[in-house]
Amino acid sequence: MSSIQSFSQEISALSTPVPVVTKRDLLFGADLAELESLTWDQQALVDLLVLERGAFFMGMADSSFAWTISHGRRKFSKKGTCQMPKGFWKSMLWGTAYEDEFSDLIGNHGYGWEDKMWP
Repeated sequence: MSSIQSFSQEISALSTPVPVVTKRDLLFGADLAELESLTWDQQALVDLLVLERGAFFMGMADSSFAWTISHGRRKFSKKGTCQMPKGFWKSMLWGTAYEDEFSDLIGNHGYGWEDKMWP
């Protein structure tokens, strides 16, 4: 079982299940073939573009990729892009490194990513 299948199975068991959609679910025919012809790093750029525009994003706090996405989305948040000092996550609930109305980063810390990203 792939990690996506495992994650989808766990999410479907929640009291409020959320649909899990991958980039391969959004494309068909020639578009899907073109995506699959890209290298892994080119596909990561596609991931970045799609995840920046999703209704909600959830990622791991120890991932600079996840911080890049949530930080970029923060400019549309009520919190704005300022006043995100290093270590701000220490005062948040255990298990959530960052949260706003568009993104949620899961984990106990952010390895200092929060002050190294530019929206």
